[in-house]
Amino acid sequence: MKLTDEQKDLVRLILRSKDDGEGWRRVSKMLWPHVKGKLPADLVEEREAEIGAFTGVRLTARGQAVADYL
Repeated sequence: MKLTDEQKDLVRLILRSKDDGEGWRRVSKMLWPHVKGKLPADLVEEREAEIGAFTGVRLTARGQAVADYL
């Protein structure tokens, strides 16, 4: 799998965000449309905001391996 430059930048951006537990990282409402569905499902899990929750993503094991390489 080859990632685009935009996808690589998104992975780096995810890593810069604070870990809110269990690997979940918050994504702002303004950034969410740029993140949602942009990365392969085998690299990230997405969680859209529900009442009392937050919008966020977390890297899968494979996503973390890719991030370590970047």
